[in-house]
Amino acid sequence: MREDMIAYWARLRPDSLAMAGHTGAVTYRAFDEAINKVARSLGALDLPAKGLVAVQIGQTYRLYLLDRALDRMGLTSVVLPLGPAASDILNLVKPDAILADPDSSISARRNATAITTDWMIQALKGPVVPPPAHRSRPDDIVRVVLSSGTTGLPKRIPISRASLEGRCRIRAITEGIGQSSRLLLTVGPDTSLGLTFLTTFWNLGAMVMLFDPRRTYQEIVRLQPTYVCMSTGQLEALLREMPDNAGPIAGLRVSAGGSQVSPALAGQVMRRLSDDFWINYGCGEQGAVATAHASILKHHDRAVGYLAPGLEMQVVDTDGTPLTVGQTGILRMRGEANFAGYLENDETTRSAWRDGWFYPGDYGALTEDGLVLVEGRTAELMNLGGMKIDPAAVDEMARTCIGVTDAAAFSIANALGVDKPWIAVVRGNDFDAPRLIAHLSTRWPDLRNMEVVIVDAIPRNGMFKVERRKLQQTIDG
Repeated sequence: MREDMIAYWARLRPDSLAMAGHTGAVTYRAFDEAINKVARSLGALDLPAKGLVAVQIGQTYRLYLLDRALDRMGLTSVVLPLGPAASDILNLVKPDAILADPDSSISARRNATAITTDWMIQALKGPVVPPPAHRSRPDDIVRVVLSSGTTGLPKRIPISRASLEGRCRIRAITEGIGQSSRLLLTVGPDTSLGLTFLTTFWNLGAMVMLFDPRRTYQEIVRLQPTYVCMSTGQLEALLREMPDNAGPIAGLRVSAGGSQVSPALAGQVMRRLSDDFWINYGCGEQGAVATAHASILKHHDRAVGYLAPGLEMQVVDTDGTPLTVGQTGILRMRGEANFAGYLENDETTRSAWRDGWFYPGDYGALTEDGLVLVEGRTAELMNLGGMKIDPAAVDEMARTCIGVTDAAAFSIANALGVDKPWIAVVRGNDFDAPRLIAHLSTRWPDLRNMEVVIVDAIPRNGMFKVERRKLQQTIDG
């Protein structure tokens, strides 16, 4: 039987805080006892013994209780984001049962149970109860997360207990987390990054902050976390929320993941939020892959970090032949936390997992000292008559143009099967399409004939990555 670390800290340091914030404080003892009570009440719902349970709960503490209780019961969970995207995910993952807020549209589904305030109050009543009788094993699937889905349908990634423990060990080493650490996490536990950070902090007996997401900067100032973990897009939004005269907060470490950090963004974060700013590169299939202090971007603007311990990476050509140091090619990796394959998708598994290596779909290079450089996604490259352009680089440059609030580039094949460049723009004051095209053409002359489409918002997933496939579908439609 593998040790439940929340229960361990409840015995060893019962009065230490597992959570604290705007809704109060929760000790490890109280957290452990509440998890067991919720597990007892869930047991009365006749949930499938070996099935998949989807959870969509808006109140953070309740979500954590349900998630941890399902884990102790030996059930696999998938956490759903709030909002309309949850219905599409449900159609993809096909859970055996659903736990949802009563006002959620999915709570009316046949296999759903509404978790009301009264249900939770009743669940937490009464004396201390023992934990569920389940004996956990290394190969238990504890969570299903989805791949980014930026270039196609998201894929279902099963995470075993052994894999999650491996991911947490790497995070603990690379992030320097200790028992006095306090985490403010804006990335949801529906993502691999959010799940791993939460589990790592609780595994080490540290504290997770409960905060009001409508006023993140004010909560950072008030709660004084030692760690903030955000997606790159959330970080950009936070900077817009902050006062113009804001300066670095002492004792705060900021960790960003989900998409590449530009040197311009890194400079703003280090000047206005924290000079202890770290960039991360990872994926749902593997977990953490590379990390480094953001100052490395002064020397390599496409850097994503140094390779995490226990991982091996190669840069290869299209035939799988390793390239020399510094050459750009297809990235592949292997290590202890590699996944076993996508759920019910053998063909995609064979494509991503070849000859003992996992291919994440990125292309880039390795420096002599092991720094990973990522140039873009192989499936997202715009191939304009032989000229290959990374749309993420176009996005970044477009956002520096006057009148552009947000932007995302993509390509669509014309009637002759040749890719034509497009860019979706959320326009601000003084937007001018010809000025934007001229601005981009200074770097990429092949974009002189780019089509511009105005949108209300750029579609993004839970890690704030652009969903270019949705943009392509909108134009094709």
